Amino acid sequence: MYDFRHAAKKEKAECGCVGMEESLTRVDAHVCFRMSEASFVPDWLKNARNIPKPTHACSKRNLRKQLVEGFGSLLNYCQLTKKEFEGKIPDWMIEKCFNKIKGEYCGGCDVAEVRGWRDRLDGLVCCPVDHNPGDSMVCCPLVYREGMEKMFVKNPGFELCDQTEEELNASNGRSFNSLGLTKLGKWNPKGRCYVIPKHKDIRKWRPICPTFEECGVKASKRLARAINRMLWDLPPRSNFNMRSTEELIDRILEANEELKEGEGFITAAFDIKEMLCNLPHDAVIEAVRWVVDFWMLKGCKGVLVQERGRGAKMRVGKGQIGWLSIDFDDIIHFVEFELRRTYVSACGRILRQHIGIPMCKPSSPTLACLLLAYSEFKFLNSLGQMRVLTYGARIMDDVSIFVRYVKKEIGSEDRAKGVLNAFEKCYHCDLTLERTHEGPHWDFLGSVVTVREWPDGIMRRGALAKACASEGEWRGSLVRRAVEEGVEGRVIGGDGAAGGRRAAEEGEGPEEQPIGGRAAAEGWERRRRGAAGGEWRGALAGGVLVEGSTGGGERWRGDQGIRKEIGGGTKRDAGAVALCSRDARALGFHSVDRGVHMPYPGALSTGETCHIAVEFQRELELFVTRTCPRNGGGEVWMYRVVVNPTVQDIAESLITFKHSELKDTALAAGFLWNMLMYLAPVGG
Repeated sequence: MYDFRHAAKKEKAECGCVGMEESLTRVDAHVCFRMSEASFVPDWLKNARNIPKPTHACSKRNLRKQLVEGFGSLLNYCQLTKKEFEGKIPDWMIEKCFNKIKGEYCGGCDVAEVRGWRDRLDGLVCCPVDHNPGDSMVCCPLVYREGMEKMFVKNPGFELCDQTEEELNASNGRSFNSLGLTKLGKWNPKGRCYVIPKHKDIRKWRPICPTFEECGVKASKRLARAINRMLWDLPPRSNFNMRSTEELIDRILEANEELKEGEGFITAAFDIKEMLCNLPHDAVIEAVRWVVDFWMLKGCKGVLVQERGRGAKMRVGKGQIGWLSIDFDDIIHFVEFELRRTYVSACGRILRQHIGIPMCKPSSPTLACLLLAYSEFKFLNSLGQMRVLTYGARIMDDVSIFVRYVKKEIGSEDRAKGVLNAFEKCYHCDLTLERTHEGPHWDFLGSVVTVREWPDGIMRRGALAKACASEGEWRGSLVRRAVEEGVEGRVIGGDGAAGGRRAAEEGEGPEEQPIGGRAAAEGWERRRRGAAGGEWRGALAGGVLVEGSTGGGERWRGDQGIRKEIGGGTKRDAGAVALCSRDARALGFHSVDRGVHMPYPGALSTGETCHIAVEFQRELELFVTRTCPRNGGGEVWMYRVVVNPTVQDIAESLITFKHSELKDTALAAGFLWNMLMYLAPVGG
């Protein structure tokens, strides 16, 4: 379906809207619409990641190609070419490889339907939407051409070249070899560029440089690993750069541990607009020289990069077998070469980029982060005594800063605000810093960050809708979600504090996590695996004790490797079928930590009811009461889960959910366990 790369190479573009259906959405008289928003587009076409079912003709053609490739190495002995061998394969032999029984195929589409829609949209440009690989956009070639000219041809960051592609490629190759950069990687042909629309506004475009056609993609990847190692090994608190979103939790914990009674935070969140397109080359080279000088003063001689792998480390002594040694001079020379000799082919023209760096190039994010870290390093060093009170977190162009101050001290808050004002000017003048939040809550790196009074400090929880930002609304959204899924819910007592200040380390909020047994088990497994080294200090750190009883008073205790029937009932009745972390069925036990098992309510028979309650007091308890009206009697089975150690600072509340006359209680159990996961405190 996608043909935007072909459209990006054309020198001229013509309107393709003439003769098109009137049902196609138009903007400014030209066709332009998202497939996900078009009512006439079938559901299977709205997700570009769907794989169509091949037709019988496609299957035969693919089998013929596989036979040719499979016997390709033997054709030299037979003195046959691949084309001659393919012609000698009879059709009846290919047909015999297929039976006449059609395989079961549920939903979706086939290749013929996809081709039909491609022919229907012939003459238009189809391309993916940024930040949403499942969505697509269809537009007139003139609309796409307008985006190409805006991002490349008419962009002041690019200049037109009068040399041909072959001449530039030969000149760049000679310079690459003369600088001694061949050990980083071979020189390949020059690449081409295209644009894709932004996800928020499809009339705004994002320039993309495909790495598979980039000149020195192998050398660029090795350079990125070397510079990343130099950047990541800088002293802590020297800049705001983070390797991943997981480091945000450590930054928050560090700031909260240093927060004292009577102190607070003044915060701000920013976004650097069009960062990669506006990076000045001279400033990038200066940042590279700065980080090289830093490590040379530490006694390092270069960077070691694995020849087969992704590892990298600083080189102090000699090189090692299996590691490529990259000298600091080679790093500087390659960066200078890459920035000053970046050419693209767009709209049939050759352009040189002298402002900014291309997107999707392996070294582009690394160089951008290094330049920002260099600016933050100079900013922090200029703060003097306020440096120890300043905290920050940044991934690429999203940055948040927190400044600690004493509430009752005169002038302390003004000094903290002065730090924020100075931070807005710390980056290069060509970069535009835009404030992205107003109020105590803001979205940052896929989560919601909020600032509260001591001792809470900075809190982080999974991303929710803005309407659910407050504690009570967030907790209420859990109940509403349960009700929508068929679980009757009500909240008794409490003021919502138990739900509002809890957050998951994984950064996934209740609105993002599906409700059900499988989701609960997988969420628990992720937490269990991520708890190594004491990183997660949540309420479940002490293990789980599972107890149960039957109506006759018999008591049992879940232990390592034990699966037990209750009251002489079947495994289905007792819910004692083992659960594995990868296949969380609705029955039985699920291993949560060191072989300890917890029960899920089993599938209910007709007329059975199951009552589930969670109580937050000095201990965290889950009660599951099951009533089975069989043989005219009313047997009651009780499950009780006690979580130790004591959960501190949890408001007393009781949340009760009823799940009646359903054959599967995984929904209620999964929802409750999801809630337990997300109500665990970040700070312990």
